[in-house]
Amino acid sequence: MFDHVRLLILCRNLTRGWVGGWVSNSAIVQQHNGQDAVQQGIGNVDQLIELQKRTKSLEVELRDMQDHYSSMSLRFAEVEAQREELVMVVRNPRSTQR
Repeated sequence: MFDHVRLLILCRNLTRGWVGGWVSNSAIVQQHNGQDAVQQGIGNVDQLIELQKRTKSLEVELRDMQDHYSSMSLRFAEVEAQREELVMVVRNPRSTQR
């Protein structure tokens, strides 16, 4: 799960325009011939598109996990309340006989 979080952060940073080393790489690519620059650019765009798809997929998975966690937490709270009620009944059986 930790890797998913790191990938999600990386993808969000990339989609927000923070491209880190790619900025300097793109400047170097511009110094090479045009065809290499175009192929490199297409490769970077393809990578970015794949990262965006993966980001969307991870965001959906994260939302599903959060929903599942919320559901489990609610169910746990309900069961815990029932347990506490039963403990009170067992400790004081006379109160239920009235």
